[in-house]
Amino acid sequence: MTTQSKIYSMLQANSETSHLTNLKVYGHGGGVTLLGTVPSHDDLVRVYDLVREVDGVHLLKMMLSLEKK
Repeated sequence: MTTQSKIYSMLQANSETSHLTNLKVYGHGGGVTLLGTVPSHDDLVRVYDLVREVDGVHLLKMMLSLEKK
């Protein structure tokens, strides 16, 4: 399973992040880039914390923005 697949699966399986459907994950080697929008700052922090725990992620670039209300 690729790092990208691990991240997608982990975010969908987590009850606190499964509602986040506007995320794209790109990975190469140990580097991961996340693109998209999240509803709140808490969601942004939650995604960051979870992705940093994925085995094989050495560099994380977050290009996420907050959804406009």
